[in-house]
Amino acid sequence: MSEGGSSTEGRDLAEVAHRVRHACMRVTRKVRYEASALPPHLFTVLAMLEGGPRTAAELAHREQISAPSMSRTIKDLTTRGWIDRTPHPTDGRQQLLDLTEEGRAELKAARQQRQGWMVKRLVTSTPEELEILEQAAAILHRLVDESHSPRVDAPTDAAEPSSAS
Repeated sequence: MSEGGSSTEGRDLAEVAHRVRHACMRVTRKVRYEASALPPHLFTVLAMLEGGPRTAAELAHREQISAPSMSRTIKDLTTRGWIDRTPHPTDGRQQLLDLTEEGRAELKAARQQRQGWMVKRLVTSTPEELEILEQAAAILHRLVDESHSPRVDAPTDAAEPSSAS
């Protein structure tokens, strides 16, 4: 079976894949840009630092962005008072970045705003629709969990890309 025209029980998997991917992208975009005043790139770095201190290089690698781009984000977060810099304990060339209490509060508020945005849209759903959405969420989580292998389009000997939290 080919990827473009595979079918399961008469369904065109390419069309299903397109519709699911498109819906996920639209929801993600709406939540990221409409639900909170916190820009997505700042939210992502705050969320990564929630797990503990990291270096700028680690953050850039996890986000798959350049060091200069991450440096601008770090400068913005530092200026806002949401992260602190401390010397790295074993590498004098690097600094560890960590959340401040203000940064934790901002991250928590942004999460609550995002959650509220979604709840506001779900409130008009029927119990049956909510059940379908719960099942769809479980399926999407399973599909993502199964994808912890090299990218489909990557050479077979490529290293596994790091994913953002």
